[in-house]
Amino acid sequence: MKFYKIGHNKVVIHPFLFPMGQFLFLLVCLGILVCFYLTGLIGLKTFKTLNLLLSPFWVGKAFELVYSRYQIIFDGATRTIYSKKIFFSERLLSFDQLPQVKIITSRVGSQYRVSHTSELGHIISPIFRWTRSGQLQKEDFEKNVLPAINVVLASQLSSSHSSQFHSKNFVFYQRDPIGYVLSSSRRTPNLAALIYCALAVVSVVISFLFVSNIYAMILFFGLFFVLMLYGGVMLVRPERALVFDVLNRTFYVMYFNLVLNKHRFEDVVQLKTARDYLYRFNHLVSVKIQFKDAEYTLKRLPDSQEAIHLVEETEFLLKCQTTDERS
Repeated sequence: MKFYKIGHNKVVIHPFLFPMGQFLFLLVCLGILVCFYLTGLIGLKTFKTLNLLLSPFWVGKAFELVYSRYQIIFDGATRTIYSKKIFFSERLLSFDQLPQVKIITSRVGSQYRVSHTSELGHIISPIFRWTRSGQLQKEDFEKNVLPAINVVLASQLSSSHSSQFHSKNFVFYQRDPIGYVLSSSRRTPNLAALIYCALAVVSVVISFLFVSNIYAMILFFGLFFVLMLYGGVMLVRPERALVFDVLNRTFYVMYFNLVLNKHRFEDVVQLKTARDYLYRFNHLVSVKIQFKDAEYTLKRLPDSQEAIHLVEETEFLLKCQTTDERS
């Protein structure tokens, strides 16, 4: 299974591989236990005990599934190394910091990392174990991925991109592999989300300790998944991401890193501000961008000067003419 993707001026690596074989094995074990219970070969107490013993493995595989979506991105367009998780990305290093790729060995195997200091740095490869398959993966990484990384690290921004963007200090926008993202204040998990997750755990405990009917257990497990899903979504708080891709001159509206709508810069009608009054006392200034076929609120700000600053930064992005080196 390929754990990397090499594109023009970009390298994407999945350092943590999901053990699909182990997951399928646990799924088959669960199916066998259900069949044994339904045919009367084992009792309900034994069924509960075995499932309780398997539960740590299910939780572990769930975490491994989440980690398998973790990506390291070497982006030559923005000359930045990013880490991308399920719902958001994080800037790790700039190419200007002269990052060095190095290998770390241990008893388990070897692994590549990237850093600009003498510290261990950031993981950029899976662990290549001291087995035949692990060494074949390592040879593949050294033959294909390392040269591609060196090419991307040696890439240069166009002069127009450098002069326009490196001289601009953005307050409301952050650089990202996909463009310039309108930043938003990250909110802490609320009490309701924690209560839903706690109720989900309580429902599982009740099903194991007090329920003796298989159909009631299935009902409680269904309740667990519904409550955990609802509470998890509330904890994550999927916020809308508004992205200005200045290289392709496209505006994206995204949720969970999925593009729901996109518009060309040429279709912008106007940027405007409007006052929103709340409870007749407080008011916020909304900054909106209007296209030919849609309108979006970029941000609500408490101060009109901040709104003017946001409008200026947005106009700067819309008017920039860049040379796309990826073409």
